[in-house]
Amino acid sequence: MNIALKLGSVLGFKGDFKSAAEEFRQVLNSHPDNPSAHAYLGQALNQLGDWAKVASHLEKAVSLNPDDQPSKLSLSWLWATCPDDNVRNGVRAVKYAEELNELTKQKNPNVLATLATAYAEMENFSAAVTTETRALELVRPEQKNLKKAMEERLKLFQAGKPYREK
Repeated sequence: MNIALKLGSVLGFKGDFKSAAEEFRQVLNSHPDNPSAHAYLGQALNQLGDWAKVASHLEKAVSLNPDDQPSKLSLSWLWATCPDDNVRNGVRAVKYAEELNELTKQKNPNVLATLATAYAEMENFSAAVTTETRALELVRPEQKNLKKAMEERLKLFQAGKPYREK
């Protein structure tokens, strides 16, 4: 792994997302087709709320590495939940989430929750409720925060409302 990627990862882990983003940009200056640098930069920018650039870098990561499931999941979540109307894209969110759901044999609660949220973005609240309920069934007991977040989203979907990140 490139030293700048390592340093950026450490900075991101410490919560210094601005400095992490700079390290990932440095990698991209010399290696613009590095899928990991695009993925990591997308994640750092996500923490900074730069939604359009998040989408751009995650899309580039996926185009360079179509098997990058974490970037596809992050991108699907962003498209389903972004507070910026110009970034949200329910159709694409559903497409990626359904693809990931098939790859994970419908057994990954995070993928199912993302799919449910994408369905809600498309105003298919019946599918959103069913899918979020299935995701809740797969959450392990020690995943209390995940369970609580899913239960809160389920209430929104039952009320006919999509979920938005803050």
